[in-house]
Formats: sequence, structure tokens, C-alpha cells
Amino acid sequence: MPYASETSLVPIPPPGEDELPHDDGEPMESDRHRKQMLLLIESLDLFWKGRDDAYVSGNMAI
Repeated sequence: MPYASETSLVPIPPPGEDELPHDDGEPMESDRHRKQMLLLIESLDLFWKGRDDAYVSGNMAI
């Protein structure tokens, strides 16, 4: 963790919610992004076909 100075023992707090970028004015998804996501989901579904210990999805907020 970074400190206020080389001699300081007071850590600099991480940026807060208001200081982190959250919107750049551009749409989050384009048609290309959607197609890429679906291709990856379908590929992983085929790779793990028949298994019950894998779950594949996309565009989920955590």
C-alpha cells in the first residue's frame, strides 16, 4: 500500500466511489461485443458438454 511519504506510516487510502471512472460516454456493448460474448459462451458450453460442475453465462454483474 502506498504511503503519504517515504517517512510517513499513514497509508494513502484507495480511491473512493466518486473518484473512480464509471462512464466515458461510450456504450458498454456493441453488436460486435454481443457476438463475441455469444461465441465464447457457445464454445465453452460445447467444451464442457455433459458436465454438471460447470456453468457458462455472460453479461452478469457481480
